[in-house]
Amino acid sequence: MALLCLDGVVTLNRECLRDVDFLRGLLPQMVRRVGMMPVGEVIIQPYAHWEGTAPSAVLFMEESSVTVHCYPEADYIEITLHTCAPISEPGHIVQELQAVLGLDMRYHFYAPERNWRERAEAKVLLDQSK
Repeated sequence: MALLCLDGVVTLNRECLRDVDFLRGLLPQMVRRVGMMPVGEVIIQPYAHWEGTAPSAVLFMEESSVTVHCYPEADYIEITLHTCAPISEPGHIVQELQAVLGLDMRYHFYAPERNWRERAEAKVLLDQSK
């Protein structure tokens, strides 16, 4: 599995940080970009934040998900893409998000391979050795 995390200040289209329709379109686009298929619909939960409301969103894929947390009062967004397979072009996804959002990125992290199957088998072996 792979993990891509990034966040930053949105400098273009700041309205998108409150726009649930924008998020409903963005998350499936990200899922398809990594070659996976969405499972279900985008789930959006507006929550009361410092000033007004802000949406958080999640979209599930098989054994994977993408989440977005918006902080419109600070023009800030956090995006986490967790996949069950390595992401073939994580840099391109970051560049696309930067272009769409005008993202002044403040944090970026990519872990290309974390094999949950190996970890699960290791736990079984640990349990058997007790």
